[in-house]
Order: sequence, then C-alpha cells, then structure tokens
Amino acid sequence: MLGLPCGSDADCARLGLSAAAACNPVGVCSCRRGFRQVSDTECRPLAALGDWCREDADCKTLTSHGVCQDYVCSCADGFWNFNNTECRPVGAVYLHNACVGDQDCSSGGRCVSGTCQCPIVRLGYIEYRLVGGGSCSDGWVELRRGGPDNKWEHVCPGNWDSTDAKVVCKSLGYGSSGRSLRLSYYGAGKPNIAVQEVLCTGSEPHLLACKHRVNVQCSGNEVAGVVCEP
Repeated sequence: MLGLPCGSDADCARLGLSAAAACNPVGVCSCRRGFRQVSDTECRPLAALGDWCREDADCKTLTSHGVCQDYVCSCADGFWNFNNTECRPVGAVYLHNACVGDQDCSSGGRCVSGTCQCPIVRLGYIEYRLVGGGSCSDGWVELRRGGPDNKWEHVCPGNWDSTDAKVVCKSLGYGSSGRSLRLSYYGAGKPNIAVQEVLCTGSEPHLLACKHRVNVQCSGNEVAGVVCEP
C-alpha cells in the first residue's frame, strides 16, 4: 500500500505495488516522478496535452488549464493548444505585441512574424486595411495598388457615407454594416490620397469597384474612416 514504510523499491513491490511506485528518500512507498497517486494502490502517469487521460486531474499537473475531454488532455475553454506544449489564453495579446499564433491576438489581429497585426486584405491587385483605430475593425481606410513596393493611400471623404462604409467592412470580413467617419476622426492622415467622391450602392465586392474619382487633391485633415459592426 502506498504510504507504508520501506527500505528499498523491492519492499514496495512485495506490497503488491506496480513499478510506478518506489521507496522515496524518507523511507515511504510513493509514486515515482511522472506519476500521481489516485488511490492507496495506484500510481497513474501524468498526462501532457494530447495524451490519454481519465479525468481533469491527470492533465493539470503538467499543464496549467489542462482538462480531460473525450479521454484526451486538452485546453480548457478560453485557452488554445500551442503545439501540445502549453495552454495559452485566447485573445490576450494586444496589437503590436509578441505572439506565437493568431489565437493569441485580440481585436481581430493576426500573428504576423511574431507580432499581432491587423490583417491586410488583397482583392484583385488592390490591398486594403484599416489603421489608427482601437481594433482591426475600425480606423482610416487605406489602400495600396500593386503590392508592397507601393505606398498606402487614403480616401478623401467627399460623399462618404454608411453605404460606402458597408462595402469596406463587408470586403474586409468585419460584418455587413458600418458607420462612416469623416474629418480625420482618428487624427491627421498622410498626404497620399487615392480616390474621392466614392459612390457605392452597397453590392460592390470592394471599394474601388464603386464609382469614384482619382487623381484628386484633398487635405490630410480630411480622411475617410469606418467603424465596422456585426
């Protein structure tokens, strides 16, 4: 029986204990390292993420926030499994901070080169993003034509309304509606202005599929923004 005095491992074996039990330094039969006691006579292996288990306690010693689900050690709700090595909280890393996976990132961010960043959406030859807001689903509307060698440009907010915002939000995957913002709600923009007088009907796949004017002059204090809503 576990807990009885012993002088050697053989004494524990003579008591009918399995090889998972041994005589510890204080002379008592106990479970070896890597096992835990579940009864007076049983030592059960500690389970890592992905290992077989019977109950939550099998998983918790090696992994914080580990639980036994369908006889496999998994992560509890609100945590995600990183390479079967740890349970990391979902959405606990703010934008521009270090991450190891998309699940780390808050505010709709994605883990890019080890840092939580807002995603860039490419539609045809044009890339879109929102910047300057409190999350990835609000901010200035920026677009870039032709790839990373070109500059990001803004939208001048002439005629800018909720229908235009809806097209932006829908094309970026941030819901089917949005509020339009004008006059640099998020601060002064850059002087690179791409388009003006955008006129969307709401059915377009992305912003530059709407009617618009190009090669326009617009103050950096006038930049179109959106707040996307589910």
